Amino acid sequence: MTLPPPFVFRAFALAGAAGLFFAAGPASGAENIKLRLDAAKVVAVDVRPLVLGHNMTGIDWHGTLPRGRGAGAPPALWDAGSGRPDPAWDALTHAYPLRVVRFHSGNTYQWRNAVGPRDSRRPVKPSAAESWAGDYRPEAGLDEFLRWAESLPEKPEVSLIASPFLPVKDLEDMVAYCNATSGPMAALRAAGGHPGSFGVRYWELGNETDWEKRADLDILRTETGQEAANRITPAEYVALCRERVVALRKIDPAIRFLAHAQTAPWPASNPQWRAWHREVLRGIGAELDGIVIHPYYDGYDIPYVLASVDALIADIKALQPANRFGRSLSVVINEHAKWVDPSKRENWPQSWSLSGAVSTGDFLLQIMARPEVSAANYWCYIHQGPWRVINADPRNTDPDKRRIPTAIHHLYQLFNYALLPRFTLLAPTGGKDARAPSDHYPYGVTAGLFSDPATGSRSLVAINRSASTSVTLQLDGMGRPKDRRVERTLISADSLRAANTPETPDAVRPISSTGELVSAAGDLRFELPPGSIALWHWR
Repeated sequence: MTLPPPFVFRAFALAGAAGLFFAAGPASGAENIKLRLDAAKVVAVDVRPLVLGHNMTGIDWHGTLPRGRGAGAPPALWDAGSGRPDPAWDALTHAYPLRVVRFHSGNTYQWRNAVGPRDSRRPVKPSAAESWAGDYRPEAGLDEFLRWAESLPEKPEVSLIASPFLPVKDLEDMVAYCNATSGPMAALRAAGGHPGSFGVRYWELGNETDWEKRADLDILRTETGQEAANRITPAEYVALCRERVVALRKIDPAIRFLAHAQTAPWPASNPQWRAWHREVLRGIGAELDGIVIHPYYDGYDIPYVLASVDALIADIKALQPANRFGRSLSVVINEHAKWVDPSKRENWPQSWSLSGAVSTGDFLLQIMARPEVSAANYWCYIHQGPWRVINADPRNTDPDKRRIPTAIHHLYQLFNYALLPRFTLLAPTGGKDARAPSDHYPYGVTAGLFSDPATGSRSLVAINRSASTSVTLQLDGMGRPKDRRVERTLISADSLRAANTPETPDAVRPISSTGELVSAAGDLRFELPPGSIALWHWR
């Protein structure tokens, strides 16, 4: 298996002679449609790189201790023997900037058990939802996670969970351990070899606290009467959060707080979901910098999911557009991915398949066009569960199959390569071909243009959901390019269901090529094959 070098796709096989895929027509045997896109008719917005963030779970970061017949699992990324990040991961973890990493430690994280001298550390009890996995290993804890983030070529923002279910004192000490420059927690951190502050700015006031007593993770079903009775109320959540915000700001006045919207924000199964965040905004909105939402898609399609994101945007604007410090409140999407049923292991690879990457790429383009969304974190970066950017199997006897980049990894590398200061979501200008046939979706193609007015650089990212229809994209309003040379990267596979696993590690891969732009009468033309994600970059 060939791994991409940092920030470069051209290590993959070039596609051949100049002009291939740019001047060429549709693939043989494929139906073709033509779509006109007009960049001049849509207002561009500023790019927010934090939209390309990720999650790391506590269970994967820590690893688990043996339990019963289970062998447990080692920590992800951290070499406990050498006390540093495992360099075997560098080719993948350094392939693109992670932008922001949310450490998903749950609502009952015993962070103290896994800091300080190794011989005094104790196992970390997981949350009730993860009790099946056994206790977390203590060798790689919060301190090591923050050190790993600092070790990356481009240090990401870190977001931590300050759960309202933890005692105030525990959270005060956690913030002080991360950020204080003096006092006992700063001394404990320094004794472990890190005298300086970690400077963690973003603190999330719990993760899905309203689902803490939920029987399962099925986001599509309506809750039972007993679950509704057991659920924390928004008033109780607000009261717990207010107490902790006041206390933690005394430790570090610069930290920023995020509260969460109600879990499963779907009108079909949860018609009153907006009542939760509305009460949160009225109760503590002046202390917040954002409201978190978790919009998984393809249980409901992306347009349906985006309607909930837009509803949250509208409510923030109506009820609490800015906090008491004068900063605008934003929407923070702290988890998103193609939904698969966690109980059906055979379907897990579909979350990171080419189809999963198509939906995630579509979602990212749609979110980038919404400036009210300041950040978004994919679920999940390194994971042994149903969602994976990197398919990690530490028990595999073949070293080349322990760390496999999925189609999602290729997608994020493509997006990071495409990033330029301004972004325009491109909509078809109309006509019978404006809506391409594809599955249950009302559209087949999503496209966005990244641009840099200062240099004239442009990146077009386009996604084709259809497995059988190629698309000729005609981009109007671009003027004459400075340079006809164009770089192109295509992510594709034999099937939209193809997924990178130990058995098929290269089923989905990017292929890069160079060619010349095809232009006529002020427009540019691009060929988008069926079932693919493409990037064109030119000046």
